[in-house]
Amino acid sequence: MIQTFVIPGRLDGLNEYTAQNRGNRCCGNACKRRNEKLVRAAIRAACLEPMRTPVRITAHWHEGKKPGSRQFRARDRDNIRFGMKFIQDALVAEGIIDDDAFDKVDPRDTYTKDRDDPHVVVVIEEVR
Repeated sequence: MIQTFVIPGRLDGLNEYTAQNRGNRCCGNACKRRNEKLVRAAIRAACLEPMRTPVRITAHWHEGKKPGSRQFRARDRDNIRFGMKFIQDALVAEGIIDDDAFDKVDPRDTYTKDRDDPHVVVVIEEVR
């Protein structure tokens, strides 16, 4: 089985998450909750069905402008990729996959620039 969903906008990267945690540990928790809420809403909108693990999760990151910014400055790929943490945790919380352990999830990534329409296309497929 293969399922797809789209997350509108940008997820916070590692730099943003680290800055939040350094400021106050409660702010770091709020950052994680905010990002997971965004992903969970996209999962619900796509009406995904539970899947058997192991799964391959491919995130197609379309990097764009930061909200409220006029300039476009692409983040480093490893910084963007940190958003996979929010995606996997949200998939577990929504009951789409039972666990995001090392042996159960094979994460993959692709990256493109889309200045005016940042979003993430997530493809989940069962692996036999």
